[in-house]
Amino acid sequence: MRIAIVGAGVSGLTAAYLLHPYHEVTLYEAQARLGGHAHTVCVEVENRDYHVDTGFLVYNDQTYPLFIRLLDKLGVATKQSEMSFSYTDSLTGLEW
Repeated sequence: MRIAIVGAGVSGLTAAYLLHPYHEVTLYEAQARLGGHAHTVCVEVENRDYHVDTGFLVYNDQTYPLFIRLLDKLGVATKQSEMSFSYTDSLTGLEW
């Protein structure tokens, strides 16, 4: 069967990965790169490069069981962590 997948974010890429052994798959993406919201950007601070992953922040067993199954299938190691985030804008006093 010929299958067209529109969008090469994590869902489109996963669908293509799982379907391609059994079907003729064509993946269409409007952007110049694959990955959708998941993306690594390089930020330079004081002449030093830092690679920052954007898009995906956290997942857990209860909310993302299928994503965890995909990581297991791909052999991706995971590590438990605490999730917390805060932001303070010293100019306005805004804290979040």
